[in-house]
Amino acid sequence: MLNFTIQELKKLSSLIQIELIRISENFNKGEINICIDGNKTQCNKFKKIVAKNKPPHLIVNVTY
Repeated sequence: MLNFTIQELKKLSSLIQIELIRISENFNKGEINICIDGNKTQCNKFKKIVAKNKPPHLIVNVTY
């Protein structure tokens, strides 16, 4: 399970072989925006892993 730290997201992106471009947080909305780049299949895999492991109260948007 991800701890949802920047280090964990970087580790996941390197394991899946995608580039982590930007992470922005909006604490007022309980939201994290993650921008990634790479193979579409790998990006979808990253997106699914993040969605499955995110805390229930957190909104995570992944774009590529």
